[in-house]
Amino acid sequence: MMYLLQHYLPLTMTGQEIKMCNLAAENNQLGMQQYLHSLGWRGDNQGIRVAIAKGYLDLVVWIHEQGPRWTESWIMQMVWAAQNGHLELLQFLQHHHTNEFLTHEWDIDIVAANGHLPVLQHLQQSACPSCTTTAMDLAASYGHLEVVI
Repeated sequence: MMYLLQHYLPLTMTGQEIKMCNLAAENNQLGMQQYLHSLGWRGDNQGIRVAIAKGYLDLVVWIHEQGPRWTESWIMQMVWAAQNGHLELLQFLQHHHTNEFLTHEWDIDIVAANGHLPVLQHLQQSACPSCTTTAMDLAASYGHLEVVI
């Protein structure tokens, strides 16, 4: 990448720099993200959204520390972290965004349906809303016995 930028690609490529940063984030390329950041390039919401959904904790922490171009509430990112079973990432987001909470029972139902018992236990301890009976139905239908019991 460094060679390409030095020899072939202009350092200012309107729109391309955002895409490159997002792709680095989406593919857990922290070193690439750091290099692009050193050039003054930043991604947008898309890259960190995907990194959160995939559970790339180190990358998300680093992006968060840099103050990303963020124009959304963090609540959806907490939902994605929870629904995908990324407990440490959920805890990180909750710690840094204490004014935002999972507020919909359906979000908790999806966590149960996906069989993420440690996340369910954490959410219960965090005073998040309880799930509906649909959570038990979904967990059972997907074979997550440990969640149903």
